[in-house]
Amino acid sequence: MPDNADETHKKNNCNFTSSNRQNARVHKGRTMKLYHKNTLRNHLCCGLAIASGLLCSQSLNAAEEILGVQVGGFLSQGYLISTDNDYLADSSKGSFDFREYGVNASKTFGANWRIGAQVFGQKLGKYGNDKVTVDWAIVDYNFNQQFGIRAGRVKIPRGLYNESLDLEVTRPFVLLPQTFYDARLRDFNNAFNGGMFYGTFDLKSMGSLDYKAYFGDIQIRTTDSGVNDFFSAGNTAYSYDLGMDYTYGGQLFWSTPLSGLRIGLSLSDFHNLYGSQLAPPPLTGIASVLIEINDYTRYVFSAEYFYEDWMFALEAGKEVAFAGVSVVNMPGPGPSTMPFGSVNISNRQLSLAVSRRINSWLEVGAYAGAIEGVAPSPSAIKYGADHCYDYALSFRFDITSHLIFKIEGHYVDGTSMLFNLPDWPQPDFAREPEWFYFASKLTFHF
Repeated sequence: MPDNADETHKKNNCNFTSSNRQNARVHKGRTMKLYHKNTLRNHLCCGLAIASGLLCSQSLNAAEEILGVQVGGFLSQGYLISTDNDYLADSSKGSFDFREYGVNASKTFGANWRIGAQVFGQKLGKYGNDKVTVDWAIVDYNFNQQFGIRAGRVKIPRGLYNESLDLEVTRPFVLLPQTFYDARLRDFNNAFNGGMFYGTFDLKSMGSLDYKAYFGDIQIRTTDSGVNDFFSAGNTAYSYDLGMDYTYGGQLFWSTPLSGLRIGLSLSDFHNLYGSQLAPPPLTGIASVLIEINDYTRYVFSAEYFYEDWMFALEAGKEVAFAGVSVVNMPGPGPSTMPFGSVNISNRQLSLAVSRRINSWLEVGAYAGAIEGVAPSPSAIKYGADHCYDYALSFRFDITSHLIFKIEGHYVDGTSMLFNLPDWPQPDFAREPEWFYFASKLTFHF
């Protein structure tokens, strides 16, 4: 599926009924004042989202095409709460800082040209801050069914759902399996700046084969950035410089002769990915730490099967990287670099999902997601820092044709997906290895 404009067009023409525990607690207590300070604003945002959906759901039925431009959009407000650890937001206290909104438009010219774009805003805990950005923007020329070119800010083809993250109407889940679709890393996983080749080959009785190949760059922010938090987790300072030389990858999907079954393989590679951080004491201010990953490669195998009112999905992946750590700008006659060490990174991911449409207003889904990798230290294993097993149960209610409500519960064994940050400490020994979290979301879409 090329991008959200393609998905929105399909949606409009389909029926979708088918550094100890005490310190950590003190920090949370301190931020509780901010939580109460922002409670009224958060409730107001939630109320506005709900009211907008209820008022607009009856008035935008005919607003999906304007002067030949296909228009779509969404507005959602959610709530997160967890029993122990903070995940995605200040969830152990309960948080309304969980909302997304966007508007996309696309237009075709003749049989070959298409342009499209989406603006997007979000608030996910400390990320987004309701800043509206260009989410994707493309120019597309399709020579024929077998070959097309797309350029601009292009959605990254990865797994089953990376190109359709915003299409709440296509699934019952509040959160897709976070082992593959980490909501905090949208600024890294969502889109790249560059170009893509794509096409479809008709295999006659053997179905069809879709391919995509891309090359480009991802500009990584150092503020309001989930990627920076990912790099900085467990360190004493945030990265002040992040970047890469380039990224490339591709995807193959085979629509098999068995109706409803498709199987795919995705590859993503990030070349010379790096991050620079202030060195810890006693070198703070006179040196920095440079983390360099020559090649960071991700593989995802995907399979999805639709049968009547059922959907089954399987994804299995692996991430491999070799990181070198150096201390730079040491005191002396000039800048110098001293190798400090290296680490091999290898994570394995798996998710199994199933859902069923019960009737016109109810859909039920469940999934199990797993990620396993190297723990930060041997002692951290007993706190679950080397794995995360996430079991979710979801319910979706179609209130109107434009308004849906979802509620979801998670049991989690392991803590490897939690961040331990300089301004939000969650050290391994302060985490609860087994915990629950709940998520709900009201979404208006057109």
